[in-house]
Amino acid sequence: MSTPFFIPPAHYVPLVRADDSYSLRDLCAIAAVPCRGSGAWTNRKVSFQHRTALKIVAEPGDWGSVLIECVVTDPILRSRLALQILAYSFHDLVAKESIRGAAWNTLSPPKGRPKKARALTSCERQRRFRERRAAR
Repeated sequence: MSTPFFIPPAHYVPLVRADDSYSLRDLCAIAAVPCRGSGAWTNRKVSFQHRTALKIVAEPGDWGSVLIECVVTDPILRSRLALQILAYSFHDLVAKESIRGAAWNTLSPPKGRPKKARALTSCERQRRFRERRAAR
């Protein structure tokens, strides 16, 4: 799984009501990454609801609860998505440091031609064109 490039903005409400919630430390344990924080920083509550599109509902403030409505039902993928949302939408430092360096925390490569350090020469481009045309 790679990081979604566009995360929708959060909708802020005075109170998020959720029956079952996970702390930031629990999300790190489920996502199999070390929690690089301690104390009250790791007690932020995150809950999930199954919906057809990604939507984020949050209480205002640094310690407010977060409700993530998403299509993902797998607990590991859902926890990883929640950590990415906390890190990059809410700029939660514990979440950001916890997922730093994880293999699944990368942006998808852009579609299209791969970038090169230097451009091909006209001779090389023509040779590759002829090879592709001959392969038909």
